Amino acid sequence: MCIRDSITAESAADFQQLSIFTELQDAHSTLLDDYDYVARTYEQYDRQVFDYCKEGLAHFRFHPDGLPDRDTLLPLACFDSGSEHLQSAQRRYSQIIHHAALARLLECVAATGRG
Repeated sequence: MCIRDSITAESAADFQQLSIFTELQDAHSTLLDDYDYVARTYEQYDRQVFDYCKEGLAHFRFHPDGLPDRDTLLPLACFDSGSEHLQSAQRRYSQIIHHAALARLLECVAATGRG
């Protein structure tokens, strides 16, 4: 094996490793985009009156509690740190997945009711 072939093989191995990191960064970015979508949707639900009861009190659309605060979501660089938010980081990100799925379901159900 000549030096040129070994450099090519090493470059290919590095590229494969880099593609793994690229996929991780893309997944993290997608989760943060989902978080922004859910936060905007819940904020809209909290501002828009859904209906009034017979006592005249305003009621707003339902959404579950438990969406983590944005500042508790760790950037990728902090997953190897002593951050206080590292303990339950995976749980926070999985909560985003569930909240986003529910928000999309509620949006879909509301759209079928209009049609």
